[in-house]
Amino acid sequence: MRFTKLWISLVLAFFFYLGIVHSQTMTTKIKVADWNIHPNTGKDCSAQMKRMLDHYSNKSDLLFEFSEGRFDFWQQEGTSNVALHLQGMKNVTIDGKGASLVFHGKMKPFLIRECTDTEIKNISIDWQRPFISQAEIINTNNEYIDIKINKEEYPYRFENGMLTFYGENWSSRLESPFTNLHTLYDKVNKEIVYRTRDNPLGNIFLGKAEEIQPGLLRFYGKTAFIPDAGTIVTLYHGRYITPGIEINRSKNTVLEHVTVYHALSHGILGERSENITVRNSSMTINEKKGRVFSTIADASHFTNCRGKIIVDSCGHAGMGDDFLNCHGIYVKALKRVDDRTLEVSTTGRYRLQLLEEGDEIYFVGSTSLQRESFTTSVTKIEAVHSGNRLLSYRLTMQDKLPEQIGAGYYLENKTWSASLEIRNCQILKKHRARGILVTTPNDVIIENNYFRTAGAAILIEGDLNHWFESGANNHVIIRNNVFEDCLSSGPEWGEAVITITPSIRPSGMRTIPYHRNIRIENNQFKHYDRSLLYARSVDNLSFKGNKVEKTDTYLPFSKNPIFYFDGCRRVKIEGNEIELNFSDGSVTISHMEMKELKVGKKQGLVSK
Repeated sequence: MRFTKLWISLVLAFFFYLGIVHSQTMTTKIKVADWNIHPNTGKDCSAQMKRMLDHYSNKSDLLFEFSEGRFDFWQQEGTSNVALHLQGMKNVTIDGKGASLVFHGKMKPFLIRECTDTEIKNISIDWQRPFISQAEIINTNNEYIDIKINKEEYPYRFENGMLTFYGENWSSRLESPFTNLHTLYDKVNKEIVYRTRDNPLGNIFLGKAEEIQPGLLRFYGKTAFIPDAGTIVTLYHGRYITPGIEINRSKNTVLEHVTVYHALSHGILGERSENITVRNSSMTINEKKGRVFSTIADASHFTNCRGKIIVDSCGHAGMGDDFLNCHGIYVKALKRVDDRTLEVSTTGRYRLQLLEEGDEIYFVGSTSLQRESFTTSVTKIEAVHSGNRLLSYRLTMQDKLPEQIGAGYYLENKTWSASLEIRNCQILKKHRARGILVTTPNDVIIENNYFRTAGAAILIEGDLNHWFESGANNHVIIRNNVFEDCLSSGPEWGEAVITITPSIRPSGMRTIPYHRNIRIENNQFKHYDRSLLYARSVDNLSFKGNKVEKTDTYLPFSKNPIFYFDGCRRVKIEGNEIELNFSDGSVTISHMEMKELKVGKKQGLVSK
């Protein structure tokens, strides 16, 4: 009997081993060279790449291998201009082996759509002619500003007296302060200049200009700010053109050792996807080309995703917007049609593309921003047209709606909301705007990071008045981070190093808070100014075990106290080390009773 059991065990182990070997050998290795895709030729790889990926579309268990070297991709008329489009694939790895992908014109390097278990690694992305131009400021006075520009790197011409920057199949005149944003970087550290934000020189670049000698441009008028000679200015030729790596309706996506030197919008855009990991990957400056910029917009942006978003050991720099955004989207209800039907708006930043049949939704009041306890699922979505014009969408619900839900409410996607983990990252002052922006009802952990940002290091919002970003937070831990000389640009990019400002404005002592359970623990703050924490509408907020040191890096300018709490409940400031010369007028409260604030002893704080 023992022999029989042993024999059966050995047979089972043998077949299990065969199964492992079989599964390993099932992966098909494809060398891109076998599809006539070779590095360092200067030739366009677009057609061959499309042919190869179309051949394997909707396939599984694939490993695509590049080789070290440069691969070029050019914009083509009449195509989608996606260089690497992964569609419906499962268990696919793209290993760049050190490959550098260089793009020309308006192109999207990667689109990962409806894929499962995708990994991209060991690859870099850049543009031959980026959609940002960079120049050095030579002279500024009350009549003009002179800038020196490398005409070969950032070509331009004058057409009928109008300055036009151009690239590969594109041209751009400086006509809009939004599209043609400019930013300033100091000549020594290549950081955003102290107390400057968007368009610090005013609209001078939108006016009259001439070339006074090759590579030297003069723009006429008086600047709103006088920069030092040698200051670097970046001139944008677009804002939200197309992302670098788009992850759409996919599951279990990993980016590892991926470097994005430039992208025409967000470096990474994740939409309606589950489980995204970004590890040892960076949107960063191509210093070999002497640049100070990287992506046009955020380094990474995740909208209506679910599962876990993990960002680990990344160092982003040079972006035209934030380090990271993670949030949902509010959809506006226009009217109640019947007990199960709502008509909702098509307007807004994202329209209705992130709400689909089968999704469970919250209902949020527009005045309180509070979720109703009632939730239900969408069973049907119909477009409402007038002729060819889309007016609205009609949503049919699985359950009867409470009587109060109708116009004046917003819908929030409950099914698609992610947790967020950010660890071991560097969030630097070498990009405009802020560090981490997060609104999600699921767990958030921000730990072991280094922050040195031009704006707020961490911004937690939620609004119904501009971006419509949803996701009132229920559990946020901010711990073991270093915050050094953040918020050097001013209040346009945040009220404090950590800023919590949902659009709900408390009206009294009984206003129900929007966010809940935010813990700021065991961090080190090295700050030149006062404003550390500015919090509105939070229940159960703690600032514990933190060390606060005063620096003299910049002149202080904030009018906010060290701690400001508006309409918060159950606030605790305990066990911190705060330098005495940092404590004058340190706490201000509004729409709160003193009993809602607990301040520990020996912290050098003065409550008002």
